[in-house]
Amino acid sequence: MVMPRKGFSIIEIIVVVGIISILLMVVVPNYIKTRRESAAAACIATMKQIEVAILRWSSDRSVPIGGEVDEDEVYQYLTTGRPRCPAGGTYILEPVGNVPPVKCTRINEGHSL
Repeated sequence: MVMPRKGFSIIEIIVVVGIISILLMVVVPNYIKTRRESAAAACIATMKQIEVAILRWSSDRSVPIGGEVDEDEVYQYLTTGRPRCPAGGTYILEPVGNVPPVKCTRINEGHSL
């Protein structure tokens, strides 16, 4: 009497591992790229909010062009408080009237206005 086979053969396991590795080679780079792009988009959106906050703050305080920006006062105009770059960068506020009014330390990764 022939016993039924239990489990998988080594060839079947190698084929499955090969297929999974090929799928991962395609999916992982796209995932990483999408994650970087979304972090850059979120950072740019935050910088635009900071820009509006600087304009409102400078208008309310009658700060002249070229005047220094008080970060603590500007961040009070944001509902979220002190913002953080999703990629771990920090925001640098430029003097009033500079273009761009805010920069991210991750500018080389596309985080710029």
